[in-house]
Amino acid sequence: MYMSFSKTPALSKQGQPRPFDAQSDGMMLGEGVGMMVLKRLEDAQADGDRIYATIKGRGIRA
Repeated sequence: MYMSFSKTPALSKQGQPRPFDAQSDGMMLGEGVGMMVLKRLEDAQADGDRIYATIKGRGIRA
């Protein structure tokens, strides 16, 4: 990935991308991950977990 971007002016020359700043001069490469853990409502209630949301339905379109 670095080799692909090193030939373009996409990467920050200063090494600090400063997002949303007028002095921004490019971007930096990074990685991240997101995860969602689902539990059956009955199990969450039995365990005394804080419930932020419930899924009311699902579907698939063929």
